[in-house]
Amino acid sequence: MFARAGAFANDAVEIRAVNGDFNEAGPGQAWFRLRTPVLEGIEPTPVETACAAADFGNGLSNWDPNRDWLFINPDLTVYFARPPEGRWVFLDATTMLHATGTGMAESRMSDRSGRFGRSVQSLLVEPNQESR
Repeated sequence: MFARAGAFANDAVEIRAVNGDFNEAGPGQAWFRLRTPVLEGIEPTPVETACAAADFGNGLSNWDPNRDWLFINPDLTVYFARPPEGRWVFLDATTMLHATGTGMAESRMSDRSGRFGRSVQSLLVEPNQESR
């Protein structure tokens, strides 16, 4: 899927799927790591990595593998119960889409020490005219 998505998903992030698939319906789980610095010459912090990974929740949990619907997340909120640790962030993501034009993706966020937070994305949903 990401071969055509652009430089960030291809070049800046390493993704190791654990369960689910970006191209299959259902919830998903994966580890994420930033490959490149957010600021040149400065190693990414665990918080930067967590925020970058959090934005993948609505795609990692895919309820529309046929691409019958288009959806974007106009916002992303990340909640931290404690500071994340290390270079890798684990997402356990679930997405809900609804024909009313709304949806939501939420992800449990963990590191090697355990759960540290949650991310939530609201979704705007509409039919994909090209798939019909």
